Amino acid sequence: MSKTSRTLRNFQAIDNIDEIIKQWEKKSGFIEGNPLLSKVIDMSKVSYGYHALSVNSTTFLTIAIDGKDVHLEAWVSNDFMGRLFSLFILPAEMPLDSKSAVGIAGRMFTKKSVSELLAGLGQEPL
Repeated sequence: MSKTSRTLRNFQAIDNIDEIIKQWEKKSGFIEGNPLLSKVIDMSKVSYGYHALSVNSTTFLTIAIDGKDVHLEAWVSNDFMGRLFSLFILPAEMPLDSKSAVGIAGRMFTKKSVSELLAGLGQEPL
């Protein structure tokens, strides 16, 4: 089984998925259309970014909806300075659902928010 640097979920959309995502978006702190991901945004794919308390890491969430198929990706991106200060123990990207203690500060605040979205969509939380 290969390791991935992103949390991946594939599932079937529920009828009011757009409404649930918009309600979650208002309270989550994630910002739609993060400029760092602007090259991958199209009409069926929405990207979000969130700066946690850790200045050197950003949590990203991408939701792609194709008909009833939903593909969700969530990950923490650690910038060069954060990696340098950790003596490169921190990887460039980490999955949000990682059980590792490495980089826990970059994940702990946003993991709960993404779990709430997944639960609202009828999926198992992280």
